[in-house]
Amino acid sequence: MVKITGFICVVLCGAGGGAIMAEKLRRLRESSRQLLEMLIQISIMIRYRALNVYEIVRELHSFGSYTELGFLGELPESYEAGEDFTVLWSKAVERDNGIGKEEKRILTSFGAELGTSDIEGQLMTIQSAIETMSSIESRRSEDYLKKGRLYRSIGALFGLMTGIILV
Repeated sequence: MVKITGFICVVLCGAGGGAIMAEKLRRLRESSRQLLEMLIQISIMIRYRALNVYEIVRELHSFGSYTELGFLGELPESYEAGEDFTVLWSKAVERDNGIGKEEKRILTSFGAELGTSDIEGQLMTIQSAIETMSSIESRRSEDYLKKGRLYRSIGALFGLMTGIILV
């Protein structure tokens, strides 16, 4: 009875490990999707409403639909003397562990340009970031569909194999 219980525990641990790896891929995909949506939303805010960076942050906070993007919560909604929005943006992006390295690179370069040029210059920067983020989001979706299933299967098989060896 103890061996069977141990066997089941080992199999479940293996399956759980695979599920955790698949969940990491899903989170990366979801954060990429939200980043793409956020960039499109920023583009609309600048194009049609000509908002400044603090107004953009205030609007993004009010939406409440970017829950996976922790860095947005660290950004100020109004200007305070002596602060540099570009530095605040970069630091907030770097501290966000829910975003992939490629996305961080894009967001950091985007944040360095946000609010530093005229509307047309900002829109060109945003369009470039949107195109790059779109390709990353597509790749993350493919990875999740292919590798997610693989991780779950291998985790369960590894747990089963280890359980058989231990029994």
